[in-house]
Amino acid sequence: MSTGLLIYENGPYWLYKAGLHTSDASLLLVDAKGATHLMASPIELSEFRTKSIAQHIYTYTDAKKWIEKNDLKFSLINLVKFLMAKAKVNKLEIPLNFPARLFQFMQENKIDVTVTTRDPFFEEMAYLRADEIKKLQEAQNLATSSIELARSLIAAAEVRSKNMLYLGGQPLTSERVQGEMNAYAAGLGALEFHGGPIVSCGLAAATPHDNGHGPLYANETIVVDCFPRHKNYYWGDCTRTCIKGKASPWQSKLIDTTIAVQEALCAMIKPGASGDLIQKTATEMFDKAGFPTGEKKGENYGFTHSVGHHIGLDMRGPGARTLTVGGGPVKAGHALTVEPGLYYPVNINGGIGGCRIEDIVVATKTGHKNLTNLAKTPYLIP
Repeated sequence: MSTGLLIYENGPYWLYKAGLHTSDASLLLVDAKGATHLMASPIELSEFRTKSIAQHIYTYTDAKKWIEKNDLKFSLINLVKFLMAKAKVNKLEIPLNFPARLFQFMQENKIDVTVTTRDPFFEEMAYLRADEIKKLQEAQNLATSSIELARSLIAAAEVRSKNMLYLGGQPLTSERVQGEMNAYAAGLGALEFHGGPIVSCGLAAATPHDNGHGPLYANETIVVDCFPRHKNYYWGDCTRTCIKGKASPWQSKLIDTTIAVQEALCAMIKPGASGDLIQKTATEMFDKAGFPTGEKKGENYGFTHSVGHHIGLDMRGPGARTLTVGGGPVKAGHALTVEPGLYYPVNINGGIGGCRIEDIVVATKTGHKNLTNLAKTPYLIP
């Protein structure tokens, strides 16, 4: 039996196989020989014909002729049958995120279909090509330049009463910096921001995904995590931690330790490296440096998350996490964030606050390449 791979979406899988965006979910089928067949709506047909990388592009007119010839009614399920006929497949595999109702229609119409747990659905997506790495570099450059803007705003601010930062006579808030960063990135064509960026200060910085809120303060750690989607559809993801003013000995050790651990983990990225070992190495290094992980009064503290995730057309993918507890081996072509952090919402060893340092690293055949061109030091901003 000849098996095809079917998707109905307009997300990362579609982008990967079609090579361009579509406004609404659409059908795409990859045949047994690897050729891509897709349906194009009338309003997007001309763009598909000039820009899509798909080998076979069909119109609704093409489909209607086949459907009428086979005494069927025009419907989504019969568009699936049309694509199967064109691709010469009699069996389908679909991903876990496939629409449930369409799956039911396929079963009711006696289509031989299997839901696969394969992640990613198109296995080759886990290994970035040279042209994809170039696009990922562009996305990461957008993230780093946005962080540089944030640092410039913090640097230009003055410290007033109770160490609150002011810029242009107004408090410099997390929201204000976030807005400036997104406006800047949007001006360069960024498509979306995944709810970010994060600009969190003090206690807020002690929660990994707290976006930050309210005024920024001097002498507190400020975590800036930027993850925009570039106009080429790839995601950037970079984090830096800074302090406006002076750092306490505890804060300096917090950031210095995180930088040292992060650079050690980056150096471990190469084909065959164990994701599980990289995760364990991070925890052990933090513990040895005097930054334990645990729970107190219902608050988690220390290094509380995975080292990183895959990144590309998907913000956190494709594929299951490699750099985590139980993670598998790193393979050439993997694009991974390396983002250890320390978070202390309660005083365990001398202070309250948080720190995270993050780069995107691509595993090469012989080692790795860091796509992040942004210094980690100096982290003190006068």
